[in-house]
Amino acid sequence: MRKINRLKLDEKTSDNLKEKERKLLQAMSEWKSLTKIKELQKWYDLVGVKRKLEKMQDFNWEILCCYCETKKHNSPLEIEHVKPKWKPWYEKYTFSWDNLLYSCRNCNWSYKQDNYEDCFLNPSENDYSFADNFEFNEECFYVTKNDNAKITSEILKLNDKWKHSFKSRLQLCLDLQKIFEEYKKDWLSKDLVKKYLRIHLKDKRELESFWNWFLENLLKDLS
Repeated sequence: MRKINRLKLDEKTSDNLKEKERKLLQAMSEWKSLTKIKELQKWYDLVGVKRKLEKMQDFNWEILCCYCETKKHNSPLEIEHVKPKWKPWYEKYTFSWDNLLYSCRNCNWSYKQDNYEDCFLNPSENDYSFADNFEFNEECFYVTKNDNAKITSEILKLNDKWKHSFKSRLQLCLDLQKIFEEYKKDWLSKDLVKKYLRIHLKDKRELESFWNWFLENLLKDLS
């Protein structure tokens, strides 16, 4: 669950969001019907928001889920409300730019839909850091460092062995293990090992947080 740097919206898209938010808050203050409020919450043609989210969540020319880091091509991504708009006390955040991300359908609906808690981590918040909340163990599982990270991981099922992201982490470890085995046999120099690892990093278009952790904690042994 990598850190995502929040980008600034262009003026037109920002004004569009603010206008939608204004109409929604007005309807809520006037105690409009639930049907009316749900109608106002629909997205319609907010192309600018989608484009900005795609730019924010790009890694090596692939758009990744904000939570499990699955590629867009492996699982359709959709606009995610970190604070879920379907809960009455979060309706006012429907068009809040700080509350919007892109996530895969599994994370958004299958896991997070009915299990959101206030301590859930938002990877685009200024004070969010992967290193402060997570790391990986030798079996490619997420290891949580605090209660908020633990709850977030459990809600999103980040260690679910059936998730594509877990299978990808495991396969990546197997591939890298082969390189280390070659290195141990002295068939490759340290410089070549580093080179091959960086080639893998260049070609691997997902799992950014896993790669960053791997390079920081394991590649230093080859220095």
